[in-house]
Parts: sequence; structure tokens; C-alpha cells
Amino acid sequence: MQYDQPVDVLTNVDYILFDNKYERVLRQLGDQVQLRAATVADGVRKLV
Repeated sequence: MQYDQPVDVLTNVDYILFDNKYERVLRQLGDQVQLRAATVADGVRKLV
């Protein structure tokens, strides 16, 4: 991962954030995963 490049996946100890383009595949996993919408904002570069 490079500092200046947005990525499709962000990870943390408690969760993993995927780009919306993966939603269809993730929904096929049924009860194996919990899906919730999230918005990631970069205040420095004014990106959402």
C-alpha cells in the first residue's frame, strides 16, 4: 500500500472495510460475514 493511493481494502483489529464493488460477492457469503455500510472520509485530501 502506498500513502498517496486509495485502496480497495482497509483493515483493523475489529473490522475490514471493502470497496462497494465487492458487495455482491460478499453478500453471497450469507451469515458468514456481517455487512454494514460505512463512509471513509479523508479530511486532508477532501476525499470521501
